[in-house]
Amino acid sequence: MDDVLRLGGPIAERLALMTPDSDPFRFDASSAPSLPPSAATDRIVITRSHHQYNGCWRADRLELCATRQTLRALGVIVIASLFAQPDSSADITLSHPASDIRTLRIRTPPASDPLNGLALAPLWYDHWPQQPHKHPWDGGERVDPEDLPALYLTSHDELGPHDEEWLVARDTVVGFGTLLGIARFGQFLIDIGNPVTRDEYDLEGEAGFRGVAPLSAELKISLPGSFGWEPRYNLD
Repeated sequence: MDDVLRLGGPIAERLALMTPDSDPFRFDASSAPSLPPSAATDRIVITRSHHQYNGCWRADRLELCATRQTLRALGVIVIASLFAQPDSSADITLSHPASDIRTLRIRTPPASDPLNGLALAPLWYDHWPQQPHKHPWDGGERVDPEDLPALYLTSHDELGPHDEEWLVARDTVVGFGTLLGIARFGQFLIDIGNPVTRDEYDLEGEAGFRGVAPLSAELKISLPGSFGWEPRYNLD
């Protein structure tokens, strides 16, 4: 079985049965799946692109295609990373030949802040279904940009290329930022796994409808039936 579905699928199936009137599902260290250091999937395709703003600003953009079932399971994995060992990573190899991104590195932040010595660790995260907008977190809620999801586009060693191969050498995405950024992104992925939600989403940077943290690449998600869906990937 595909590793993403194997790790996140059992809980994702339970979450798929929830309604807005359901009691929250509580993620914690005992209920969330344990994440291995490495896994693989051929059910997610992420390609590199860019978004041009007003003829003067070009932002990196990632374009993701996956089924709702896969994204719901990935959301469970993202939430589970909140309860993993601090400053640890789980690498998911994206083995589909059409994917420019070959490694999705899910990183749990360090427990302590070196500037103030305060150590933080999540006790639990309560999930219940929500209806995301096309541009998530662009509504009335005021969110610190640092606590939005982060998708850092880099090379596998995270040093970043320093020559003319800059565009093609970045094959790794490190995510998903702070504890709050991780929680928001995991919730979002679980929510868009619900077939009653829309089929296309845009998480833009500071020049657009902000949905990602500073230094993050933008993200466009295309689900089956959307204009951006690619049937040639055979993901469904």
